Amino acid sequence: MGNCVSAGSSSSANATAEELPVCHYHVFLSFRGPDVRRNFLDCFYDQLRSSGIVAFRDREEIKPGERINTKILEAIKHSDICIPVFSDDFASSAACLMEVAQMVESGKPIIPIFYGVKPSAVKHQNGKYGRAFIKHGRRRDAETIRKWKNALEYIAEILGFEVEHEDSG
Repeated sequence: MGNCVSAGSSSSANATAEELPVCHYHVFLSFRGPDVRRNFLDCFYDQLRSSGIVAFRDREEIKPGERINTKILEAIKHSDICIPVFSDDFASSAACLMEVAQMVESGKPIIPIFYGVKPSAVKHQNGKYGRAFIKHGRRRDAETIRKWKNALEYIAEILGFEVEHEDSG
């Protein structure tokens, strides 16, 4: 878990939002779970932890009953850096796209990892990225789509790490 401190001074059971614990993370990890969770990400997360780096990963940090989007936006806000792990199906997740747009908006340093996908496919929304945006365009407003595309274009221009996809992790 992140390093949490109470934002308020009250210890009452009826704490307001301002009094809830605020967690600080060194790293916020954004990823498409089915693509990388059980292989690359588990190994990467364990390496971060063993190095003393406190990382936000949804499975460990979001508890039943918590609002997912609120928790994620707060985690980005209270992280030192953001690491999106772009994979083949990353863009099919509206939540992942919301996260990268929020990263860009926050102004936090971003270190992208391109796992089995080329930065140019992310930047230009080629292949599965392009098909995902066609589907999102049927359900989302044009402004949201524009923000998501701009975020991908911006982050794909940042020097990151390209990792070949391996089934064994």
